[in-house]
Amino acid sequence: MRPITLILIALLGMSTVPAFAADNYRAGYELTLNVGEGSFQIQTQSTFSKAEPIQHDFGDYRVLMTLTETSDFRYSMSIVVRESGADSIRSDILEHTIEGSFSGIVEFSSEKGPAKIEGAIAVNRLR
Repeated sequence: MRPITLILIALLGMSTVPAFAADNYRAGYELTLNVGEGSFQIQTQSTFSKAEPIQHDFGDYRVLMTLTETSDFRYSMSIVVRESGADSIRSDILEHTIEGSFSGIVEFSSEKGPAKIEGAIAVNRLR
């Protein structure tokens, strides 16, 4: 197994899962964002809902990850990088969509202009 796989399995298995509504998820992930001279990295887990994207601020940039279920076992996730404090789609500097299953890990990489984001994510549905 690759080291990222072991980290994500450990992150997802570390905590007890409280009872949540059907639209809640837990994600273990690693992100690396490079924009111009800046480089930012995070390894963490988040509990989130469809209504609220996962958000992380990295210096002058914000990463938003929004999940859409495409079937009982699969999802699509939009990953957007925009300037911090900007809520307009016009401020998006990079957008990438990944497809995954609730039983696997997805590795991704996307680059546009001076921005590059890469990482891996594992998502579980909390029911």
